[in-house]
Amino acid sequence: MRQNQMNIRCVWCALTLGVLLTVPFALCDQQRSETATPSAKEKEPQAVMRDGRPAVGCEHDGWTWYVERVELNGKPAFRTDVDHLKFGRHDKPGTFLVSAERVAYQAATSLDSKTSFDEGRGAVTWRLKDLTLSLDTGQKHYEFFPYPSKGSNRQDWPTTVFPACANFVDLIWRDFGAAEKKFNQLTGRLPSGREAAWHDFQPKAAAWRALATKPPLGEEADRHRILAENALKEKNMDSAIEHYESALEIQPTWPAGWFNLAVIYAEQNNYAAAVDCMKHYLELVPDAPDAKDAREQMIIWEDKAKH
Repeated sequence: MRQNQMNIRCVWCALTLGVLLTVPFALCDQQRSETATPSAKEKEPQAVMRDGRPAVGCEHDGWTWYVERVELNGKPAFRTDVDHLKFGRHDKPGTFLVSAERVAYQAATSLDSKTSFDEGRGAVTWRLKDLTLSLDTGQKHYEFFPYPSKGSNRQDWPTTVFPACANFVDLIWRDFGAAEKKFNQLTGRLPSGREAAWHDFQPKAAAWRALATKPPLGEEADRHRILAENALKEKNMDSAIEHYESALEIQPTWPAGWFNLAVIYAEQNNYAAAVDCMKHYLELVPDAPDAKDAREQMIIWEDKAKH
């Protein structure tokens, strides 16, 4: 395959992932891109199926705090279980909901219904502090703690032990559209979402393989590539994932993007997502010089995903 057939960067898998891939990625131009070598991991919320629905969750000491997508007054929204701190004591837990237009809290029982509210965003002051999520509705002050579950039991924790989910809840408030996009990216790797995406991707990959000359990345996709590579240099894995995902949404027939994304997901111990990304890479370039190494790495990741 000629070097000028596509405008992508050479990628080397130089991460410690249990087994180090030392064979260079085959699709190169004149420069190698920065590889993901973070010294500290910034974990994403993990995509899970909860009660038959996609959700994201963060785990601490066997407890998981979930964020799910639902509806609020007929509009897309996110919900999570929280405990309301009132008069220095914890009330019974309830459900916290945020849409693009409104914020609501639904108490768990009718006895606590006086603490419930449903307000437009403009009437709410939002502060995510170190330990709690604090809200002022103009009439009441609220402080919410995460209320994660473990089997049939639940327990209060400060937000600091669930930083990825706390940041995601904060993103829901700051930029609802970005939160929806992130949620879709994370849960799109779940089995049901992966299967549909894979069937949609296969004919696109076949058409791309049949091209005598592979098209370069478009302007917008290449902008995300640049930002992703810069995020890698800054050891910001969350941002790198976001920009690689964005580039691949625009141009899914970009092998280097799938390869890099696989490596980053594996570094974050999200092995199911890593396998899925590498599968897309191999569908595009099944005869790449490093294809054998990539397939062997997939076997390792598949095994790790089971544990």
